[in-house]
Amino acid sequence: MKNTILIGFIFLLIGCESDFDLIHDGDPIPIVYCLLDPGEEIQTIRLTKTFVSDQGRGLPDSVELIYYQTQVNLAIEKMDGDQAIEHTEFNAVTVQKEPGLFSDEYHIVYQSSMKVTGNSTYRLIIYIPEEDKLIYSYTKTPGDFSLVDPAYPKLRSIHLMPDHNPVFHWTQAENAIIYQLCLQLNYYEIDSIGTSLRSEVVSLNTVIKNDNPGNYYVYDINSTQFYITLGNSMKEDLNLFRAFHSLDAFVVAGGSELAIHYQTQHEGDPFRIMDFTNIQNGIGVFSSISYSYTRGFKVTNQTVDSLAYGQFTKQLNFLDRDGNRKDQ
Repeated sequence: MKNTILIGFIFLLIGCESDFDLIHDGDPIPIVYCLLDPGEEIQTIRLTKTFVSDQGRGLPDSVELIYYQTQVNLAIEKMDGDQAIEHTEFNAVTVQKEPGLFSDEYHIVYQSSMKVTGNSTYRLIIYIPEEDKLIYSYTKTPGDFSLVDPAYPKLRSIHLMPDHNPVFHWTQAENAIIYQLCLQLNYYEIDSIGTSLRSEVVSLNTVIKNDNPGNYYVYDINSTQFYITLGNSMKEDLNLFRAFHSLDAFVVAGGSELAIHYQTQHEGDPFRIMDFTNIQNGIGVFSSISYSYTRGFKVTNQTVDSLAYGQFTKQLNFLDRDGNRKDQ
């Protein structure tokens, strides 16, 4: 995790590393991570377990020890009071992983097609028959909210320069405490084969708001940080050029469980990540997010030139305002 906690949490579920798994000296403990996302058709549950260490000998050489090898039943239910009005069962799938603690090249996650609605209560249920163990949790999804500014993309161009930090205004989302400001850069990639439209999400400020905002939450983004983050996240390739197309602005809203998880990650002690859990009979986080978008902004000519020749992005081969690429 980096500052992209809301978006990055999704990759924690399915991509990626085993760094948060524990060595444990007692009975295995279920570790559960699930972030309901209304923008995705497929929802994902990450289920692993602690494993028993052998007199402190360290990590095993197989990822299989962190997964349940017996039958596991997983479901998420939409609730109306105490009654489940929708029931969705999840099945195990195998996904590739990045290098981490284990040599194996895969992860096992549980996925299902499931529609997520805002301002609703969901219950996560996991039953392990062999251990007669029931793991469960509840979360409330964020309600609707609006990104008020930046707005009017047909009339406005966003100015991203060191002397100007764009300001975000948005309304409060019910059941949400943590918010992340993001810009999505849409651009053309031009190589010897042809031209294709690509996009890159630049996740910027993460904001925790517990107060009543009145009319709007207000927060600005750092233009220099935008270029630094973009330059670090996009791959350099001398065999292609890139050309600006448009910019989308959006805010991601997350539930209170995600806010507490974020805070424990940023208190300086790496072991505090496990201090918070809302999983009963296990550890982990069950939470949810929501989005508000404004799409299709143009940017000023100075911003296009800064993409092309600025110190943080010049290596990305963006074309300037005239469609040229001058040697620097």
